[in-house]
Amino acid sequence: MGVATVGFAAVSPLRVVSLSNRSVSARLPPLNSPPSPLSFDFVAQSSYPQQHVSDGVSEEQTQPARVALPGPHKWRMVIAYDGTKFAGWQYQQSPPTIQCLIENALTRITKLDRKDLCLVGASRTDAGVHAWGQVAHFITPFMYDSLDTLHAALNGLLPPEIRVREISAACPEFHARFSTKSKTYHYKIYNYPVMDPFRSLYAYHSAYKLNPVVMREAAAYFVGKHDFSSFANASHNDRLGNPVKEIFRFDITELDALLQLEVEGTGFLFRQVRNMVALLLQIGREALPLDVVPKIMAARDRKELAKVALSVPPQGLCLMSVNYNSASLEPPEGCPAASFGRTHSVDDRGSFGSKRSRNEGYGYGPDPTMDSYGYGYRGSPIPDHGPEKNFLTIVLHVNVVVVGPDGSFEGDWTCPKCGNINFAFRTTCNMKCGAPRPTLASNHIDKDVPEAPEGSWTCTKCSNLNYPFRAICNRKGCGSEKPSTSN
Repeated sequence: MGVATVGFAAVSPLRVVSLSNRSVSARLPPLNSPPSPLSFDFVAQSSYPQQHVSDGVSEEQTQPARVALPGPHKWRMVIAYDGTKFAGWQYQQSPPTIQCLIENALTRITKLDRKDLCLVGASRTDAGVHAWGQVAHFITPFMYDSLDTLHAALNGLLPPEIRVREISAACPEFHARFSTKSKTYHYKIYNYPVMDPFRSLYAYHSAYKLNPVVMREAAAYFVGKHDFSSFANASHNDRLGNPVKEIFRFDITELDALLQLEVEGTGFLFRQVRNMVALLLQIGREALPLDVVPKIMAARDRKELAKVALSVPPQGLCLMSVNYNSASLEPPEGCPAASFGRTHSVDDRGSFGSKRSRNEGYGYGPDPTMDSYGYGYRGSPIPDHGPEKNFLTIVLHVNVVVVGPDGSFEGDWTCPKCGNINFAFRTTCNMKCGAPRPTLASNHIDKDVPEAPEGSWTCTKCSNLNYPFRAICNRKGCGSEKPSTSN
């Protein structure tokens, strides 16, 4: 089997030599069958250096360094996204989906076709559904010596609503969808008469007062292995599959006005979670008895649920995590270290640098172990870098400013023609008169000076000491005219 060799120009370790007239043949398993090790015949017939510039950014500046090793190589990503503006995960170009945008970014970086990348997600979330722990994998015929640049390039090309939280090497047997052990979803309900506008995109509003106690009792009926045909919607792509699923837990937590429903199971049918939540809402409103759950489940007919409850909207649903066996997460030998992003800093030379950190993208807010949605993460705490990192300490020097009795600052001067107070740096009045700055730089008398300048005069009303050129007292609120005979 031929192995592709990708070369680099000596002037830059990031310059990528693309392949021309290449032929790729892949033997892939059917989508509905368990994964099997993939084999590629990759033949490079000719190669030439190529540089593509788009949006003012050179492609060679975003290309991670590649290493020619026998392939193919599989890579695992943990992805978070706000699904408000997207038509779900599954690939389609219009309207855009999460998979489509990630594949476009990977195609631009790796120079591979989407059929060669074989990007697969663990859960095909619907339109409007969010994710914090979506998992996906893709395949390349080459190895990367470091994943930091690839990670940064992906997030640089993706819209801000989509972020790759983690990227790491995966063993050939790993499959983002078929290797899953369980999935965890959250559904948030804002139970208050008036909806919080800052939660409207991430929670469902229920103005009815809900009873969380009876909702917990009803949710207990879902736990266990059951046929959930009554809670699965029909879909155009026949995603029903095996209707028997196992629910490990169904927890309901009260967070002030927010109710958080957390369900973990081996898998879920099309809109199963939203339909289960819809039935629990009716029970929480005390419009239905508790025993309606086993009756609808035993009917195995979606029409029975439609008689008593309508599906809830998608914005309250979020895919929190996808769990796998520890053995399937073991990286292969000789692979680069996982990338969790880069933490940027200013070093002691005043230049911007970056270092790899597990905490990039996690800690926004007072608690660095919490993300912007308030969810904790299982990463390590922020490390103590110690004095050896020699980070720059920036000290802001505060200037003490002396303010005059008229509210002006020390060094300001008053125009002798129009009376306008000007900043100290001005050489002419900034009003239309344009009068030059007088010989005396300031119209304030320094208290440290033992004697006032010759010609200074004292206001007969407030006893303020004024410079000779002033025609009226410069004390705020006084404005008395200069006496006829100077004192």
